[in-house]
Amino acid sequence: GDSIPGTTLLPVPLEGYWSNRSDLALVHYIHTCPRGDEVCTGGLANASDLTIDSQEVVARTECWLPENLTSDACNGDEILCSTGSLGPLCGAVEKGEYYWASLSRTLEECPEEQTSESWTTIALGAVAVVSGGAVYANKDALDEIMSRRIGRGYTIP
Repeated sequence: GDSIPGTTLLPVPLEGYWSNRSDLALVHYIHTCPRGDEVCTGGLANASDLTIDSQEVVARTECWLPENLTSDACNGDEILCSTGSLGPLCGAVEKGEYYWASLSRTLEECPEEQTSESWTTIALGAVAVVSGGAVYANKDALDEIMSRRIGRGYTIP
């Protein structure tokens, strides 16, 4: 199911793996994707559940022929990476369209627009950072004021 009569296909990575399709000498090295099968679909993953004699079928067989390796019709990002990911090991994302959520280890679409809640969070965070910086920069003056009001034993750590 993974060959064309009279030809030999190049190595096809499985789901969670990637190969460099920029050169015939490099395509034989199959690399594990750090982000796993979430972004690296492999050459078999795009196939339907079709199997022939209990073997998985290569999704786009013509793209794994040596003469088609670097053709425009067989873009490595399109056949090895999930939608939104691209580049070596499918490790980059389409800027402004997708982002890698490291906590959930998933590729997520960017929200259409920022909500007022996220801007409020950003603003409050900035106020906290500026306030903390001001207190730290003026800790000697604040220490003196607080020791007068509270007592001599007070100091800012």
